[in-house]
Amino acid sequence: GARLAYDKVIGGKWGIDASLSLRRDDYARRHDVNAWNVDLGLSANRALSASALGFGYMAVRRSIAHDPGYSNWSVRIGGGVLKEIGWGLRPQISLEVGRQLNDANIGLFGKTRRDWSVLTSASIYKRDWSIAGFAPSIKLAWSRTFSTIALYDQKRLRTEVGLTKAF
Repeated sequence: GARLAYDKVIGGKWGIDASLSLRRDDYARRHDVNAWNVDLGLSANRALSASALGFGYMAVRRSIAHDPGYSNWSVRIGGGVLKEIGWGLRPQISLEVGRQLNDANIGLFGKTRRDWSVLTSASIYKRDWSIAGFAPSIKLAWSRTFSTIALYDQKRLRTEVGLTKAF
């Protein structure tokens, strides 16, 4: 695939980003889901104070699969805030809402997939600790997908422990 990206700082407090990408997914055993994906992403962030940042984003994807039942449009809109709270700790909270609309029935189910999704997360990292330039982080994320097809209707709660590039 390929990706074009643009970012700019405006007035010292605002940052904007835009990206356009094209990707091909090919699966070894499922040629019906092989697809071209076109993604457009827009985001903005603003310094709320010397130690806090608010952000928002929107992403649109068009997936064109060999089987029209797996071709779809999806849109995600989200935002959040992060703040330095002292002792090198930086918590972040975010919320995202999404919609996916498939083009046709998925043969096995005899229905067209239509999903709504919600994702919320809280994370924190210790940016003043460095492990080869990375800071330890922990994240708790809850997601819920409401789908017209029961297989895709799900609730998920997950914890992620990792290393994040420290800035």
